Amino acid sequence: MTRRDIDEALAAELAAGASQTEAARRLGVSARTVRRRLEESSFQARVRALRAARVQQIADRLGGAATAAVATLERLLSAGSESVQLGAARALLDAALGWRQAGELEERIAAVETALAQPPTSIGPALAQPPTSIGPAPAHRQAVAS
Repeated sequence: MTRRDIDEALAAELAAGASQTEAARRLGVSARTVRRRLEESSFQARVRALRAARVQQIADRLGGAATAAVATLERLLSAGSESVQLGAARALLDAALGWRQAGELEERIAAVETALAQPPTSIGPALAQPPTSIGPAPAHRQAVAS
């Protein structure tokens, strides 16, 4: 195996959750080699990319399974047992709330990321420049503090 092949296999092992020691043993390299690779920013980026791809694959599978799970819960809403109906209703409501909260959180994070991507001067002159000195509070604030 070439160094490139070993590095790719090592990145895949680490992205899949193997410890540094496990990855080294599986690939027949030293633990020191693994540590040296992890010091390289390009190798770190590769591990992150592989991990992100793996997480996306899992999310895609969960999304597909969620459709089947919802269909099952909907069917159980008509079950003969009221306790089964109640359990299905609770599960559906919990899932709906969770999805809604996740969607709202995703929107909020996107808004924060957009705001952070803007140049600092776009947030206003008062916040763009650090204060030059710390003095007494403005008169309108002194009156409130008294």
